[in-house]
Amino acid sequence: MLSDEKKILEIGLWLYSIDKLKEDFIDRLDLNTAKATAADAAHGAANGANEEIGNLGYLSEEEKQAAIEKIENERKAAQEKIDAATSADVAKTESGGGISKISDILTEAKAADEVAKAEQLAEAKKKLEDKHAEVLEAIKNTTYLSDEDKETLKNEADSSLEAILKNLDGVKNSGDIATVVRDGEKLLDGKKSKVEFCDNEARMEQGNEAGTALDKKKEEIFAAIDALEYLTDEERAALRAEVEAAGEAANGKINEALSSEEIAQGISTAPLPAQRFNR
Repeated sequence: MLSDEKKILEIGLWLYSIDKLKEDFIDRLDLNTAKATAADAAHGAANGANEEIGNLGYLSEEEKQAAIEKIENERKAAQEKIDAATSADVAKTESGGGISKISDILTEAKAADEVAKAEQLAEAKKKLEDKHAEVLEAIKNTTYLSDEDKETLKNEADSSLEAILKNLDGVKNSGDIATVVRDGEKLLDGKKSKVEFCDNEARMEQGNEAGTALDKKKEEIFAAIDALEYLTDEERAALRAEVEAAGEAANGKINEALSSEEIAQGISTAPLPAQRFNR
């Protein structure tokens, strides 16, 4: 009878051991599943953060890489803690902690990107405004343009700067900013060249007009000399020579003139009015 009871007890213990092994196996299986899920979540957060950082438009490649390395370190640290977890809850907690730290790094990178954007836009704006100032200085230094011409050129430069700065509103990365600055500086350099060209054209036009006026004045004086009745041919020739010399001197001053005012002064040194020879 006792022998039967012993057998029954042994069977019971055996069945209990089997149930315990089964429970332990299920627990280990559940823990491994929980660890895999926790690890996948941490890896997914890291990969997503790395992609977002890679797409930031204003941080340098070195700055992006530094942030990505921080994320990788947090991912590894989270993985080690997940691997060492003794329960599903611990694995989940360690995964959440790693994800939180990864999120903090991503937030810092985004904030740094915004700062970099603001700095780059400010620098770009200053470069363009400095280039615009060069155009205005060129206009100020012109010596042959009228005030109306200067105002027209200034308005063109102002409009160009306004349009260029507006283009900065649509940039998405550092490359876009560089393109706007490059194209903008090229456009404003063209405006500066136009100012210099217009001033030179005005100089040539005013010089030609002065030369024409001087020739007309000389012809009037020559006619007056020829009309004098009591001069000898030698006296007429001497007077004509005097007028020619005065005309050449005036032409010289016109050619060397550095402003509209100096061109006008060149005209004022031209031969005396024909009345001088009325006698």
